[in-house]
Amino acid sequence: MLHRSDRWLATTPVLVLLLLLLVSAGSALGAAYPTKPVNLIIPLAAGGAPDATFRLLSSEAEKELGRKIVVINRPGPGGATGVAETIIAKPDGYTIGMCAVAMVTIQPLMQDLPFKGPDDLMALVQTNEAPTLIYVKADSPFQSLKDLVEEAKKRPGQVSVGVAGAPYNILHMQLVLLEKMAGVKFNFVPYGSADHIPAVLGRTVDVGIGQVALLTQHIKAGSTRTLGVFGGKRAKGLEDVPLVKELGYDITDIPYEFVMGPKGMPKEATDKLIAAYTKAAKSQAFQEYADRTGLAIAYADAEELTRKLQASAERYKKIVDELGWAKKK
Repeated sequence: MLHRSDRWLATTPVLVLLLLLLVSAGSALGAAYPTKPVNLIIPLAAGGAPDATFRLLSSEAEKELGRKIVVINRPGPGGATGVAETIIAKPDGYTIGMCAVAMVTIQPLMQDLPFKGPDDLMALVQTNEAPTLIYVKADSPFQSLKDLVEEAKKRPGQVSVGVAGAPYNILHMQLVLLEKMAGVKFNFVPYGSADHIPAVLGRTVDVGIGQVALLTQHIKAGSTRTLGVFGGKRAKGLEDVPLVKELGYDITDIPYEFVMGPKGMPKEATDKLIAAYTKAAKSQAFQEYADRTGLAIAYADAEELTRKLQASAERYKKIVDELGWAKKK
């Protein structure tokens, strides 16, 4: 018959094992996401409007997430390099990315990529739209969009237009649609995110197309003149400037930007990332930034964003086919 002390000794290994299992389970349960910094890939060079926008959003999202969000710039043709890196990343919630609609709807039609479209990513939160405009230097002879079109008709292919970003983005599409509708041909000159501005101001090109957020300070300073705004509604701070649509050219597409990740991320990570960037998109700091730059806050949750991306993909597939842009099979 075992004494009390003997029974204790006999059961000690079992108790120790149970305690170890409980501690292990507790540690696993306690290691709630995130346990380390999260990387946000921006598929564009540093310094442009999207870079500034998503750095601010990420700094606000950190407050809700409780971990550092490290911004990594991965520029490449049409944003495809950085988007691909995000999509093929390990789906553990520690690599996410900023994206613009053309990067996942137009670019896959133009080049061979490790993704085919919006179905290959996990949409998280749309944060904003990026109104764009067509503009000239303040002392340009072009007083209106009508003047510009008339000159382009006189000199086909000679009026140069500097466009922000790589070929085959939304801004390039806006220019080509304008050409098609007006029956003219411009000299298309692609620039880095903000490089079209000094090109216009320095008369390297005649005209520019870029995001309002990048041009706000020049508009306020009076160094540029806006000929028209693309989109379906007039831009904040530019309410007196007509839409290109109002001038006879029905071009309402503008870029919209969002946060996404690789498919298959854990629900806990997805929920927390959505909550963090939703709060960031609705923060006072982001509102003040939008007021200051002319950015349009346009929030959409994951479900709405997914539907919107699918609709954009269908629309842009038709336009790309009509324009003859699609890559050769």
